[in-house]
Amino acid sequence: LIFSEVLLDEENVDSPSYFFMYEQSAMKSLSEPFFGEIPRLLPNSEEYYPQITINALMRLLKDNSISIHHSAAAQTIVIILRTLGISCVVYLDQVVPHLIKMIRGSNSGLQESLLQQLSIIISIAN
Repeated sequence: LIFSEVLLDEENVDSPSYFFMYEQSAMKSLSEPFFGEIPRLLPNSEEYYPQITINALMRLLKDNSISIHHSAAAQTIVIILRTLGISCVVYLDQVVPHLIKMIRGSNSGLQESLLQQLSIIISIAN
């Protein structure tokens, strides 16, 4: 921490502001330490490609301007989860809430397709 020798008082009100800027802008970071390790996915990781693919498909599902592709994207997610088997559980918190939200807000044809996909996901996770 750097302190200037000149203090702001009534005698030096007309002094340049750079004499005082260090006291006014100095801050101390008191962040809490992070004890866990942030997992970083690398291309040689087993979860890398499914995670990247599911993220891309979830972005597609969230984009209403391409809703014509939502059913195909949901089917593709189910295929990926089925391929992963029981290890698909780590992706469920990312996929299931959005599928439920989509079921509530979609037309009856898409609702039926999404409900079927959701039932398949549930059977995979059990």
